[in-house]
Amino acid sequence: MRLFKTAFLCICVSLLLSQQHNSVLYKSYYEKAIAIYEDDDPDAASELKAIQYFDTVIQLLQNQPQHKNHLLDSYVKAGNIYQGQKKYKEAMPYYHKGLQLSTLTKDSLFIYQFQLYMGAAKYSLNEIDSARYLFEQASIITASVTDLPDLTILYNSLGIIYYESANYRRAIDYFEKAVNGLDKYDETYDEAYVSFKNNIAGCYLKLKEFRQALDEYLKLLRYEQITEGLLQNIGHTYYNLKLYDSCLFYLNKIQPSETLTYARLLNEKARVFMNKNFLPQAEVVFDSAIHLIRRLPGYYKNKDKANSYLYRSQLAEKQQLYNEAVSWCNIALQELHFTFKATRATDLPATFTEVISPVTFFEVLRQKAQLLYQQYLETGTIQSGEAALQTWLLAVKTANYIKSDFDNDEASLFFNSNYSKDYQTAAALAARLFERTGAAVHMNAFLLITESFKGNVLYMNLNRNNAKSSGTIPDSLLKKEYDLKQLLAVFTNRLNTTVSEEGAKIIQAKLTDIRFQLSRLHRQFEAYPDYSDAAKIYNDSLQITDVQQKLANGRAVLQMLWLDTAVVLFTASKDNYSLQYIQPDSSVLNAIRLSTQSLYQTKEGLRFAGYEPLHTVYTFLTETLPRDFTDHKHWVVLPDGPFNYLPFESLVTDKNTRNYIAATKIITYHYSLSAMFSGRTVKHDLDNTFAAAPFHKEAVVANKNNFQTLPYSDAEIEVWSGKKIKGAQATKQTFLQQGAPAHIIHLATHAIAKTDSLKTDQTYIQFFPVAANNPDQSRLYLHELYSMKFPNQPLVILSACETAAGTDGGGEGLLSLSRAFLYSGCNGIISSLWKAEDKTTAYIIQRTHYYLKNGFSVEEALHRGRKDFLMDETIDARFKTPDYWAHLIYIGAVDSGESMFKSSSDGSKWAYTLFILLAMAGLHWYVYKYLSV
Repeated sequence: MRLFKTAFLCICVSLLLSQQHNSVLYKSYYEKAIAIYEDDDPDAASELKAIQYFDTVIQLLQNQPQHKNHLLDSYVKAGNIYQGQKKYKEAMPYYHKGLQLSTLTKDSLFIYQFQLYMGAAKYSLNEIDSARYLFEQASIITASVTDLPDLTILYNSLGIIYYESANYRRAIDYFEKAVNGLDKYDETYDEAYVSFKNNIAGCYLKLKEFRQALDEYLKLLRYEQITEGLLQNIGHTYYNLKLYDSCLFYLNKIQPSETLTYARLLNEKARVFMNKNFLPQAEVVFDSAIHLIRRLPGYYKNKDKANSYLYRSQLAEKQQLYNEAVSWCNIALQELHFTFKATRATDLPATFTEVISPVTFFEVLRQKAQLLYQQYLETGTIQSGEAALQTWLLAVKTANYIKSDFDNDEASLFFNSNYSKDYQTAAALAARLFERTGAAVHMNAFLLITESFKGNVLYMNLNRNNAKSSGTIPDSLLKKEYDLKQLLAVFTNRLNTTVSEEGAKIIQAKLTDIRFQLSRLHRQFEAYPDYSDAAKIYNDSLQITDVQQKLANGRAVLQMLWLDTAVVLFTASKDNYSLQYIQPDSSVLNAIRLSTQSLYQTKEGLRFAGYEPLHTVYTFLTETLPRDFTDHKHWVVLPDGPFNYLPFESLVTDKNTRNYIAATKIITYHYSLSAMFSGRTVKHDLDNTFAAAPFHKEAVVANKNNFQTLPYSDAEIEVWSGKKIKGAQATKQTFLQQGAPAHIIHLATHAIAKTDSLKTDQTYIQFFPVAANNPDQSRLYLHELYSMKFPNQPLVILSACETAAGTDGGGEGLLSLSRAFLYSGCNGIISSLWKAEDKTTAYIIQRTHYYLKNGFSVEEALHRGRKDFLMDETIDARFKTPDYWAHLIYIGAVDSGESMFKSSSDGSKWAYTLFILLAMAGLHWYVYKYLSV
């Protein structure tokens, strides 16, 4: 035992002496390493020596927690030296080990540093997802720890990450943080400030917010760090503002150089000349840009080169050299696509994913399609039409790929770009070819084009909401999808700038792997019953046979596509389909205008003047549309152009007896077939309701507005057994807090819809005013609705004025309040196209509720409620003109035949029936008293 104790004592003493020796020894190595590390210009040999010193310190300080700061700092700085030498893989073990140790000791300062510097190394190694994760983890620490080093590096790095993935808004936020973190007294302040602000301006430029970008750029001219890049960016911004002389002023300040940047400058100059119609000068400068790019070494596939060819095609088109213009398009496609080789003018790539820039690829296809379409107009041959159509179809598929697989600002901007004329022309061409051939392939082409265009934003958001609100898809899968889409954007962007064939192949392989992972992930989503795959219209699956199969018996669909001088009418039922290209004559166009005008001018005492034009429109439709469609009782209408504002129910079938379509047809409206068919079957609880009538008793004057009383709104909402708020209780805040979870939402109030403005603050639902000088507290604006979520996909009744009216958004349909509710997840909306009498509105809504309670679908309940109004002999005929009753329409899901509403318990049924009878008796008394002679 003594010998053992002595031996143990000797071990302990020797260990202790060793630790004491190490504590003295490590300081010498550490100080030597720090001296080299802080040297402004060390050579490679000195840096290697510093790493050896840090390695010695690390070895000496293992298992000595009292010296952990020097140990962790040695890991940081050794890794940083390797990173400074661009030896990122050699740096990684130091960062990894340091992060493990600092995590064990919960040292936030060092955890932050390892995450930041490891993130930088991962970024340089093209491990973008890991880099972003590490940067964001480091960013979290900044919320709780002060005086962290290199904050500007962190925020700038995050800004660059999000810029590369085309999330420009988030990039701006981080670049601004980087600016705010700069030390104004640091000698490098001006240089860093100009760099970060230039990045911010570049984001605004990408977002097409050119005025904001120009303001940021011009502020930088007062600094000494003016670069040719800044001058070129200013010139480019002026070009996009169509201020061509100012553009040339700044571009001419830049000296020629053998660089890709200067080639872009030449393209910009040439486009100025082309837009000013100086075509010979434009040709010379475009050719100079092309020759310069071709001289540059190393570039394998290049977006700028493809853009040069695209611009050259546009110039040839202006010169009316159409064959040459098509040739330039094919050269551009070869530059963008990895495998495409054109041998004929009409040749097309087989795929749309193997490209260096999907957006540029779309633009070139669009240009080529327009040129081939011009040839079709000149020759009229089916062959030339087919060539143009196939090119447009590839462009549409490319656009759908951009919209579905890229989750960033660039995709959103592409979404919002106005390509409606191109889609309309392509769809009209498909219709004309179908008329000539009767081929299903042309019908399916029409469906692909229109379903990629009509209500497309709405459709994609409905699918996204369905997937996320269902709660069945794990957040981890949704997060993985987001991360993969970000990576897809980053590496697609990098593919644009790669300079070697080898580098391009590496990135292309990475992109192929990301797309494979996305595809596999979406197959996982399909295992969840509540997921409706938003990609289904992108793989051509919505064909005419699908439409027919999805339509229930007794229903027929009419989709309209309004062109400048024609209208395309698509109809389908279980048994038949048709596609017609019609050019209405001036009498029909005038009748549509007069019909709408007469409906929207409701005024007591003013004789209704719309019978004749409404009958003319009816005659045009019934004589044009196939009998198979008009014979169906239930019409599903996807209106377009002026028919967005003209309810079919108001059309006069017999101008002598003044009968209306409303008497015999049940009509549902929607924005797109895909959105209509993607709706889930929802069972609504009629007892789970939220109803509001802010102006049921008295008029209110607030915010310089006079809100008239709506006396019948009280009776209108009384039929609901759930939450009801009236008068001063009916506030916007109450709706925001309690309205969204309801199964039925009924808002009986005022609303404003500016049909000539895209400004969302001019379209709103009015709640009871709570602040005399702040209208925002009582108005539910259009943009606020778009950001709301309704988890139970309710039926919404907007008996307010003008809730179905709005601005024509091209293929998206009317950008109205009712559409905003659909976008946010509602299953269907009963809403109003114009200001109408609240007495008739109350009657129709009350009767609609009665039929809902008795198991009828929403569309049939509204149809029956309207029909009851027209058949009620106690109501004066003066109030039975369509301007009084045709304003209410149903937009949304088409019932499968099964009721959308849950039945009440037996006991509550009897009580509720008695309540309904009493309420209806009271309403009938109101109607008799005020609407009868």
